[in-house]
Amino acid sequence: MNALLVITSIILFLAMINLQLWHSRKARRFLVQNPGSNRVASDLVALNAGSIGLGERLLKIERQQKLLIQRLEQLELHANGNASYTQAINLVKQGINKEDLMATCELSEGEAGLLLMMHKKKKQQKSQFRH
Repeated sequence: MNALLVITSIILFLAMINLQLWHSRKARRFLVQNPGSNRVASDLVALNAGSIGLGERLLKIERQQKLLIQRLEQLELHANGNASYTQAINLVKQGINKEDLMATCELSEGEAGLLLMMHKKKKQQKSQFRH
């Protein structure tokens, strides 16, 4: 999806450059053919400036869109990571063993061991306060 966005941005940018060049050539040709038409020349200059401004605005919007897409992907990754750990914590509370925890939640051996150790430590602390 990002590749498609980049390709589309490049195509639009090149199209804007070509449009601007076409307008510039057309304006020069018109001025050479009609030297007394300052009003039309100033309109063409304004049109060229407007197309350049529009191109710059389009590029700015595309950059913002790209940043938003990247941020959304980061948030999705973060949300998926939290869901995995939440599920793992619930399974640890239910008494799952290390190997099943690793397989079910796709955790590394160190992550699974750490969750089990933390749950065991928490359980011990609770039992000490009850005595």
